[in-house]
Amino acid sequence: MNKKPNTQKEVRELLEAVGALAEVALNFYRALIAVGANNSEAISITRAYLASFNTPTNNSTTEGDN
Repeated sequence: MNKKPNTQKEVRELLEAVGALAEVALNFYRALIAVGANNSEAISITRAYLASFNTPTNNSTTEGDN
């Protein structure tokens, strides 16, 4: 019951995940700029894209769900 969690490993994994998400967001932003979005548009769209990662989804469906 008193098992000490490997906090250092968990923190490293969290930082890696945040870093990966930041890289994806930067590439997404740059792609928007490349296709002609202005800075304000690109930031707003990138914000919405990042927010979608924090929105839970229910991918399971049952019969009768339509």
